[in-house]
Amino acid sequence: MPADFSMFLEPEALRINHARQTHLAALGLDLEAKRVLEVGAGIGLHTEFFEECGCDVVSTDANPLNVAEMLRRYPQRKIGLLDLDRPIALADLGSFEIVYCYGTLYHLQDPDGALARLAATCTGQILVETLVVPGNYPELHRVVEPLSANQGIRGIGTRPTRPWVMSALRRHFGHAYAALDQPDFPDFATDWGLIDHTGNLRAVFVGSKYPLRLPTLSALLPIRHRNARPLALAPRPGRVWIDVGAYRGEASRPAALDDPSLVVHAFEPVPALFEELNRGPENYRVHAMAVCDRDGTASFRINAFTAASSLLPLDEEVCSAWIDGHLLIEEREITVPTIRLETFMDELGIAEVEFLKVDAQGADFSVVRSAGRRLDNIRSIKLEVATTARQLYRGAADKATVTAFLEGRGFRLVETERQSHDQEENLTFAR
Repeated sequence: MPADFSMFLEPEALRINHARQTHLAALGLDLEAKRVLEVGAGIGLHTEFFEECGCDVVSTDANPLNVAEMLRRYPQRKIGLLDLDRPIALADLGSFEIVYCYGTLYHLQDPDGALARLAATCTGQILVETLVVPGNYPELHRVVEPLSANQGIRGIGTRPTRPWVMSALRRHFGHAYAALDQPDFPDFATDWGLIDHTGNLRAVFVGSKYPLRLPTLSALLPIRHRNARPLALAPRPGRVWIDVGAYRGEASRPAALDDPSLVVHAFEPVPALFEELNRGPENYRVHAMAVCDRDGTASFRINAFTAASSLLPLDEEVCSAWIDGHLLIEEREITVPTIRLETFMDELGIAEVEFLKVDAQGADFSVVRSAGRRLDNIRSIKLEVATTARQLYRGAADKATVTAFLEGRGFRLVETERQSHDQEENLTFAR
């Protein structure tokens, strides 16, 4: 009985392919005359896109029947059999400037291992389009798939969350980006705060071995993509606050509850605290990230006294003399995504921040500096400094350094609040 490839040629399948490649062409990536590895190629319907760009393409699939059909249809192409779930090195394939991985990742039992092996053979970018499931944490869900030509070859696949894809791409390629627009097809959700259908959900990502500066890509996962349908009754935010190191939200969540026109962006990378905070209201938006002076990832130290968790290490000598210092014990480290305030404000189109509150446990000055040129668009800042002879966290700035910097940028110190047995001060600056 001949193999059935009709599922690749159905009108909806052709329509999503057209939407994918129209979108890919609009991303502004340099795809001309590149050496390309195409994985999960099916029967080879995507390859022409790269051929028209003058690329040297090696098209592969894990299903021998699909590979045989590609050989029959396109005898002039370079075609191979490649099972990404097999833990084998790909060095024999050579190196590639582009890896094209559309409609493939979610068919794999071990997508993380596959990305690691693909990263070892890639010198530029991996282009990923995949089914995803909603979620705010890096999670991977295993699913059963039918055994057909356009599915996985073992009947077991996975469905990642968007944060999982971004985290895996950063880990293996160094840099990860989400597309700010989505392809024009119903599977591609454009508002992750309002999923309006129960079918497949898809998203597009780019992993890169070097930083990309493209207006079509974001290092931060969009909640609403630029091509999302306008919300009919959504009020335009009149005021914006940013709370870095939100902890349990005491400094900003009541304000969001009291005023629906105020939008608060709260940053809290401790998973348990993020889960506690991420319960609304709608105008209180929580980001499981740390803010510092670079976009990417960093090691974050979880402290037994959770409020003392930080990107910076404790100074053990200062800690031993600190009142209640015996409570401060670094238990473990986790990797967290990081973002600069300048990047965040630009990507979300925030024109002005009325109030920036920072409690980043020694990293407060790094947060403020990360605003870059956008510091001019922040009206008031409240942050914390230690007033002891030496700072509690190694690398933390003292009061004089912070004050001189902000006064040089047009702020003045308007309020000082002592705390932690007079070992720390909350400083409020305003223009």
